[in-house]
Amino acid sequence: ERVSPMQFCNEKLRTTCVGVHFGDRVETFEVYTRYTITRVLGQGAYGCVVEAEDALLEPDENGSRSVAIKKLPLIFNHPHITKSSLREITILQHFDHPNILRVRDIIVPLMEANGQVMIDLDLADVYLVLDKMDYDLTEVLAMSSRGELEMDMQQRRFFLYQMLRGLKCIHSAGVLHRDLKPSNILVNSACEIKICDFGMARGTDGSFMTTFGVCTQWYRAPELLLAGDEESEYDQAVDIWSVGCIMGELMINAPLFPGKASPNKQLEAIFEILGGPPECCKHTWGDQYWPGRSWSDIFHSGDFGEHEIDLVNRMCKFDPSQRVTVIEALEHPHLEEWHDPDDEPVCERGEFTYTFDEADAENALLRQFAHFHPEVGDHIKALQILDDQAAASGAHVQAGGKAQVQEQQGAQAEAQGQGQTQAEVQAASTETDVKLHLRSPTEFLCMADDCSDMEKFADLAREAIKGQFQFYYTPVSIKTA
Repeated sequence: ERVSPMQFCNEKLRTTCVGVHFGDRVETFEVYTRYTITRVLGQGAYGCVVEAEDALLEPDENGSRSVAIKKLPLIFNHPHITKSSLREITILQHFDHPNILRVRDIIVPLMEANGQVMIDLDLADVYLVLDKMDYDLTEVLAMSSRGELEMDMQQRRFFLYQMLRGLKCIHSAGVLHRDLKPSNILVNSACEIKICDFGMARGTDGSFMTTFGVCTQWYRAPELLLAGDEESEYDQAVDIWSVGCIMGELMINAPLFPGKASPNKQLEAIFEILGGPPECCKHTWGDQYWPGRSWSDIFHSGDFGEHEIDLVNRMCKFDPSQRVTVIEALEHPHLEEWHDPDDEPVCERGEFTYTFDEADAENALLRQFAHFHPEVGDHIKALQILDDQAAASGAHVQAGGKAQVQEQQGAQAEAQGQGQTQAEVQAASTETDVKLHLRSPTEFLCMADDCSDMEKFADLAREAIKGQFQFYYTPVSIKTA
């Protein structure tokens, strides 16, 4: 265990490095000392998750201070992970709802330089501190199939109500989740549900949206399957379809539409139950026809009520315009016992950024970090001002005025001793550009080609920094190599 003291504005941000065993592999977690890692929760394609005790968290009714910490390794090395993670953080921070997973803190790498602590702009690993939950619905379904818990209609109804209650808030904010499936529905020991994983979320702004990679195929709406990898216009009905699939799976303890690998095979699995294909698909399937099955045939054994089956039917309509909305689903007789409009909060519509380029991504993460740690707000503001100025005048900075004159005069004096012509001197001097790379508010990387005189290079670097960042410039020491 290694403890590194970090100080920001007289506030301590101390981190500790802990090695955590994930099978045969050891993963390093560098987290604030307020968190004590207690056990491994799991790992996925994009991160590892541990449980930790938060010393500053108010204990719950059971005396627990548990949180989950998800490590996103090398986040800025993989553009897909970068965009997905930032999208999720940005959206989750907008919500404060009991049925939506909450981000409690963000941990980013810090570094010390020149006696100051600052955010490391070569951001490597990022950590999200999240609500601690016990299971996801996939695990709950597995326990039910093994007979370890009873999934009766009351339990299914309670799960469904909470999913729709959370989805009402999500849709009211102008967000489509687009990846609802059992593994993205988290459950605790009190059977309370939270929706998670907003990495594929998008806004409902009426624009065309790419469907590639959206939603695991068994829970993907027909309009997404038909669009393939092309851009398509769709709406909140895609999430309603997914909830209907999850509801049906809770009822029969098996996927409702277990299609094969391709979108067409998945559509055929849908036709086997709903019948079809409809007219819009005739060009693909020609004279092929599936008569479909009745819902009463599918749900023929079990404690299934008439209202429960009817709600699945209304959610799983092939035509998205015929599906119920989330509000209509909450008002359905099946949920009458739980439905209370006054206890189903909505959310203000947010203006979310769903795509990030490399520069935006760093700034977006810094803004989210400052939200949880306002003591670093001024520091981050200075970083962003510097970045904005650099972007406004270009990353490639020509050393200006005085520095160029000095360089030319020095070159002319050298030329007289070496027999160079005036034209050769001018050609050499004009090629000496200084490129600046902002590494922190107190550190610049300066580079120049064709400048072998280190003293002249130092002068050029100082002038370039001063010309580019006048408000910030003070005499600086220069290390040359």
